[in-house]
Amino acid sequence: IFWRVSWFRSSFGRSLSYLYLTFVSAFSIRRELRFDIIYASSDYFFDLIPAFLVRGSRRQSKLVGIVHHHIDWPWRRRGSLVQNWFLFLSQRFGFLVFKFFDLILLPANDEGRTIKDSLRVGLGGKKIGEFRNGVDFKVLNQLPELEKRFEALFLGGLRPSKGIFDLVIIWQEVVKALPLAKLLVIGGGTTAYEKALSQKVSQSKLDNNIIFSGVLPRESLFSFVKSCRIFISPSYEEGWGIALLEALSCGLPAVVYDLPAYSIVGDAVIKVATGRRDIFAQRVIELLKDGAMMESYQRAGIKRAQPFDWDSIATAERETLRNLLND
Repeated sequence: IFWRVSWFRSSFGRSLSYLYLTFVSAFSIRRELRFDIIYASSDYFFDLIPAFLVRGSRRQSKLVGIVHHHIDWPWRRRGSLVQNWFLFLSQRFGFLVFKFFDLILLPANDEGRTIKDSLRVGLGGKKIGEFRNGVDFKVLNQLPELEKRFEALFLGGLRPSKGIFDLVIIWQEVVKALPLAKLLVIGGGTTAYEKALSQKVSQSKLDNNIIFSGVLPRESLFSFVKSCRIFISPSYEEGWGIALLEALSCGLPAVVYDLPAYSIVGDAVIKVATGRRDIFAQRVIELLKDGAMMESYQRAGIKRAQPFDWDSIATAERETLRNLLND
């Protein structure tokens, strides 16, 4: 209750925040209540441990866990090696705890299949299901068109694994071809990463071309999204890509690195080999200059995002949980 949000903006503060969340969650739930299903909403220890403790000796309660994306070996990921080790070990600890769970849900995409391969090592025949993420498609698709103030949008956490430093290099190339092109960056990160990114932008003389909005409240977020012409994401890892689906629902064509998670959108977006910043920039320039291409990808993106409306996804997951109770 007394924990300050600002403490979450440093790596050390974030680690302490996780411990605080574990303690608060574990001891604030009323144990006299009966639960049919106890659902840990991530594979982080601060969700798994409280779920495990709340279940206690009540074997009639079903434990459900979920893995949103695969944490690769620390030296293969961008960012702090220490932080990468922490996240890697935290996820592997979660995989061990999953031995006591009744159902583990994985993304219904190629990323989910990668996670399944990692889980097989210790879980044997444990029941594994799938989940989908989604968007408020009906609402987003019906938002009014707005004046396009920005050529492109990046929406996500500001950390190296999201490709934030690739973003600067890519946009530097775009500006060479389109000097007035503006990129809107929506999102936040630790103080250290935000400072490092801001310095990169200044060193590249892009202060007038890359605009930071910070984290925006949801009620105003999509007004900014609709003010952009295209969506770009040079992220190196994703579990699903909700931001991409939201952008597609708003009618923004997209250029992204070709990640397993993006198998759900097929060829409705422009995919670039991971790390090929030069080709990424070329594709962005081509898209911005070609109105017919823009319209084609806009139509394809909206059509691809439509099945991922939260209403249908929630209905499907409810059935999965009902089936678990009936086993």
